[in-house]
Amino acid sequence: MLVDTGASKTVMDKNFLKKKFPKLIAEKSEHISSGLGTNTMRIEMVKIKTLKLGEKKIPDHEFAVIDLHHVNSMYEAHGFPQIEAILGSDLLLENKAVIDYGKKLLTLA
Repeated sequence: MLVDTGASKTVMDKNFLKKKFPKLIAEKSEHISSGLGTNTMRIEMVKIKTLKLGEKKIPDHEFAVIDLHHVNSMYEAHGFPQIEAILGSDLLLENKAVIDYGKKLLTLA
């Protein structure tokens, strides 16, 4: 998961969703997304009943679902690991996140 404090919404890769949560079906949304190196695009949404980040359990969080292939292609070209999700400011704010850059530590309340 990539932490992106500038992303307004937490995002899950469409292919990762199909692989890890095959029973969940993303629903089309009226929202339009931009950023991530692309033009605007329609998104889908999915609600995860329980998301566990470290020891923190986050109930009923809604993710935007998009194909992150273009991002992962760029990351692969530069030797970076693949991204399965982007942790956005919606989840960070809801859970009173504190980022300690010196210790490379993300704490959720």
